[in-house]
Amino acid sequence: MPIEVAVVCPGQFAAATERSSSVERVAHEAASRLPERFRVTIYSRRTDDAEAVKRAYPAVHHRIRATSRTQYIRLVLRNLSAHPPDIIQVENRPFIAGLMRRRFPRLPLILSLHSTTFVNPRIYGKRQLQACFDQVDRIVVNSEYLAGWLSGRFAIPSRKLRICSPGVDADAFASKYTRAGREQGAALREELGYEHRKIILYMGRLVPIKGVHHLLEALPDVLMEHDDTVLVICGSARVGSDRLTDYVRGLHRLGNTMPRHVRFVPYVAHSSAPAWYQAADVVAVPSASEEAFGLVNAEALACGTPVVATRAGGIVEIIRHEENGLLVDPAHMKQGLAHSLSRLLRDRQLRERLGRQGAEMVRRQFTWHNTAASYAELYDRCVQAIRRRA
Repeated sequence: MPIEVAVVCPGQFAAATERSSSVERVAHEAASRLPERFRVTIYSRRTDDAEAVKRAYPAVHHRIRATSRTQYIRLVLRNLSAHPPDIIQVENRPFIAGLMRRRFPRLPLILSLHSTTFVNPRIYGKRQLQACFDQVDRIVVNSEYLAGWLSGRFAIPSRKLRICSPGVDADAFASKYTRAGREQGAALREELGYEHRKIILYMGRLVPIKGVHHLLEALPDVLMEHDDTVLVICGSARVGSDRLTDYVRGLHRLGNTMPRHVRFVPYVAHSSAPAWYQAADVVAVPSASEEAFGLVNAEALACGTPVVATRAGGIVEIIRHEENGLLVDPAHMKQGLAHSLSRLLRDRQLRERLGRQGAEMVRRQFTWHNTAASYAELYDRCVQAIRRRA
């Protein structure tokens, strides 16, 4: 009999669509690569024109139409009660895990955390979060940094924590040093009219913790040496939404002071993202100190593009200074970004060396097959523990 796993997404986005967030993407990519002994049902919220049911063997997506987060959780609980799985995995919402434990006291329960956002004790209460952590059997995190962050703030036994790093589809995110990757990047450059420009790319949400303002503040110093440079900023404040927040308006005001050198692209479908990485000369990731992983780092490296990133959080587990990118001191963001970006833009050989090494490293360490293998081992251990108790 196959092992039945229910993966419960937060209920904000539909999984396995172009407008999924990274949380739903990780759930889908890992589940669809599990061995045949598993059957996974991924619950997410049905949005737009997404199908109610979609099969991605061995995973099945069950998207639930709901008018509120409360209704979404209630309908998920109803489905799980009608078809109890062997294991329940809750994505990135500790309090949903607590609800699951009360409804299913005997089932193995896994909490998968992707960031520090929903486990901040100052916002959600240390006692309340600790109670949730006490109720789950395992806590999956995406980096050593996040494991250490949790252990430093909560009483979590080391045996309960498991690191499962996300990955990249190495076929889709082809290196620019392959024919396919080179041609795809060149085609986008031509479409944008940037065949003879140097491109710095930012890809991600436009929120203060991502540090895009630091990048714009550093750009004038870069332009003093590289006047042929354009900074392309891809993203919006919220996944799939073009709404302008006060922060985004501030970024636009900064960018408008350099109209020849800054371009905002509010939305790039994930399936189109590889071409943008391949077209770029360098990718910038100026995130704040609590960035747990940053999938954009691995995606950029897979495409053979070096990364200039903050020396902070889990970023240092992916970006290795002078090996596949350059790291910047968070205390000196403007100067550090300007210096590192200028250095890469002036040195094609350095860009190629770091890019090639990054692409090789990602294909060794950060693939979805590796992620799926880690989850498969975890699921097997959960089932074995239940059988021993029985």
